[in-house]
Amino acid sequence: MSVAAGLEERSARLSIRPAKDGHQGSHVLYWMTSARRTSYNLALQHAVDLAVERNLPLLVVEALAIGHRWANDRIHTFVLQGMIDQRTTMVGSGVAYVPYVETRHGQARGLLARMSVDADALVIDDYPTYMPRQVAQRAQALVPCEVHLVDSNGFIAMRHAGRAFTTAYSLRRHLHKTIEDHLADLPVEFPLAPAIGLPDVDEDLIDLAFKETDTPRTPLEFIWRTAEGNTVGREALKALDIDHDVAPVPHMKGGSMSAHKRWRKFLDARLERYHEDRNHPDLQAATGLSPWLHFGH
Repeated sequence: MSVAAGLEERSARLSIRPAKDGHQGSHVLYWMTSARRTSYNLALQHAVDLAVERNLPLLVVEALAIGHRWANDRIHTFVLQGMIDQRTTMVGSGVAYVPYVETRHGQARGLLARMSVDADALVIDDYPTYMPRQVAQRAQALVPCEVHLVDSNGFIAMRHAGRAFTTAYSLRRHLHKTIEDHLADLPVEFPLAPAIGLPDVDEDLIDLAFKETDTPRTPLEFIWRTAEGNTVGREALKALDIDHDVAPVPHMKGGSMSAHKRWRKFLDARLERYHEDRNHPDLQAATGLSPWLHFGH
């Protein structure tokens, strides 16, 4: 099945803005903003399919800005721990992965637009609120290449029903009636698998984009040190203009690998009593996955 055919089936999850003035580029660019994971990610899956169909390299950029309202040591540590998982998974996958952490306010403001100049298509997460939405809106307005917005937020596409649900009950009733449609729309577990034979990204183009926007690339050592989450990590974070009073939580490690472990723990030890004990804070029957879901891990 071609990418175009697949997209038609997932039309509720996809929005495409055509390229401007017939623009063409040398690779597919996936700008990861809200679905910060490499499994069960429809945006990454679409980016891989697009790159395979066009026989182009795939570049994935995961950026973390410091301009959001609650930028602090806890959030930065959690997200950077996820970046370590992404890098571990993408090494040898056929996909180039560039993690970037902003060090001063507005530092990377022009980076997305500049990197899109070299891209044949930009794939970006379609998210309904806050900074991911703002980034996607700016991309649609500014970049010259095709822009593909992909909704990988949940079991049901944001635009599937064409209506708003005012209560959880009304949403559940709708899901009960349409569950087969949603089961046919699930993302694959390993979207990187078809990417193994893709051409290599031109590293010089990446370096040039950072240079021309006066944006320093983030050293991998900084990400590793921060992901430690202890005094070493907090010392590294002192270089950033963020709130350093909110400390990382030692037993809450970010990333898909930790999320998967928590999910298995819930299935094995809590699911059977969830319906009775979930609202009692002392009984620990809930999933505990809220932070990982929030950051798309």
